[in-house]
Amino acid sequence: MGATRGTAAAMVCLTLGLAACGLPGAAAPGPSAASSATANHPTAGPTGTAPAADGAAASAPAARATFWGVIDGVQGLPLTARVEAIEVRLQAMSPAELEAYLRGYVDAHRRLDTWRHWGAASAFLGFVSDDVFFDVRGWVILHGSRKYEQFLNDPDSLGTFGLTGDGEEISEGELLDYAPTQALRQPGGAKLQARDDLNVYSALDEPSGEPLPDGVPVRELFPKNAAAGEGQPWYLPDEMPEEGSSHLAGELPSAFPGATDKP
Repeated sequence: MGATRGTAAAMVCLTLGLAACGLPGAAAPGPSAASSATANHPTAGPTGTAPAADGAAASAPAARATFWGVIDGVQGLPLTARVEAIEVRLQAMSPAELEAYLRGYVDAHRRLDTWRHWGAASAFLGFVSDDVFFDVRGWVILHGSRKYEQFLNDPDSLGTFGLTGDGEEISEGELLDYAPTQALRQPGGAKLQARDDLNVYSALDEPSGEPLPDGVPVRELFPKNAAAGEGQPWYLPDEMPEEGSSHLAGELPSAFPGATDKP
């Protein structure tokens, strides 16, 4: 993730009370988030590495099928137990299967990394930094393919996902990024780890799609999410990044819940 997008993450994470800010071994959010992600996240590899030429590489539909087969296979477990179960499943995979899983993982993140989905998350949670938005996408993925497609097609459905308490469970979305760690230490894993096309951070720059309408608060664009989040411990209607420290703030200066006038 780029430096500009991560500068407000520490403030937001502390205010939200997300465990992602204090996870052992997790990259500290901030201006160096991109470099620390490469060093600490298992799917992060050196930049500039071309994908390996492999005629046996899984097609995009096959990669999605492998990935969602793993994710959907743990849906009977509590959310907080799913990442550990995924880790076990990945360690039993062949290098080709693990490659397909990683391709599906990158694809799942990329499809949700849009201005519209970021705005929808902000309507539900209050201000969401880029780091927290990454965790939100992972948290959505952990709900399985059906719920994922629901949010993908209807961003205003995020409030139906059943977030409870102070929102700490969203940090499970970051833990999902660590799930392949042990599997990548097995024979063949180093080659996969070195490939940019399997590195979620190389695949993400800034959200895709058209920016949301300028001057329209996200609570009006996503009223169901706003209604579901309003009054909850994690909802931060008045928390705004300072000096345009987020791409979303820069593109949508008055789009956050609680904002009434353009700066």
